[in-house]
Amino acid sequence: MAAQLLESTSRALKYIYKLLGIVQFSYSKTPPKTTTSKIIPRLWCILSYCYFINICIFYNTASHFSNKIMDYVHFMVYHGTVIQMVVLFTMLYKRSSKLKTLLLRLDNMETPTHPPPRKRFLVRFTLISALIPVVLFFLLRSVSYYYVFFFYCCILNAFDNIFLNDIFDSICDQFASINHKLQTLSQPHEPVIFILSRIYPTVTTTWSFWR
Repeated sequence: MAAQLLESTSRALKYIYKLLGIVQFSYSKTPPKTTTSKIIPRLWCILSYCYFINICIFYNTASHFSNKIMDYVHFMVYHGTVIQMVVLFTMLYKRSSKLKTLLLRLDNMETPTHPPPRKRFLVRFTLISALIPVVLFFLLRSVSYYYVFFFYCCILNAFDNIFLNDIFDSICDQFASINHKLQTLSQPHEPVIFILSRIYPTVTTTWSFWR
């Protein structure tokens, strides 16, 4: 199997990220060779987009109030949620390429020692536990499809937060590795740039340029 990004993330979460549109790139570390391989990762989230459009249509057609105040509340809730989701979908689409570049650079950093991986269980457990009552609310009660509109955005944001937390933890692990190596190699009154040049030879070139 080819090397993949986010190796510490479970396969189930990886599929959820792709289906929700949070990840719109291939997990493979090898660059895509064809146009098709570039487009396919973008297509995973089409069902999610279509599902949200269906929810919006159903919610808009099912909302009929005789009270003008409730009509105004419905107008604000509906359009506010739609705008929020459109902004979120656009942000997920635009950040995709930059995010994969960041992950590849992070993966290519040759840190000599790696500290124990951070415990990601707590954040995942907290956010997923918050979603369980929502799921039970729809499974155990005969709730109208109308109410899905209010929870869809929260679910998408919850999984996006789990995804970003994994990335930030990976970045912190890399910096912890560098800091650990600096502490083992450092000598009294030695500039940090010289220590870094022994770990990463490219630092020497950059230092010579700026000096």
